[in-house]
Amino acid sequence: MTLDAARVCTKPDSTAAGEAFRGFYNLLVVASPVRLMRDYRCYLMTGETIYGVQNLEGTDDAEVITKAAALLHSKPEHQSIEIWDGKRMVARVPRHQESGADQ
Repeated sequence: MTLDAARVCTKPDSTAAGEAFRGFYNLLVVASPVRLMRDYRCYLMTGETIYGVQNLEGTDDAEVITKAAALLHSKPEHQSIEIWDGKRMVARVPRHQESGADQ
């Protein structure tokens, strides 16, 4: 989700992003998109049992999935990680077997 920082400062609707306008106190404000950070909860799993919880921040699901996969990689004792955004399950990322691990 992106917000227009200048719109929060009562930016006129006729001003496009990147254009300047004069605010209430005659200050020059330039509109620019702002990305909000969200909090996600990640559960480190073995089978169907939760063995640890880690909070991660990210601007979108894809960014947090990447961070969670890296976290799982650093915790070899766990088989998967579930990522939750409030009541919404974002993803369950399984541990990928290393090549030659079954040999």
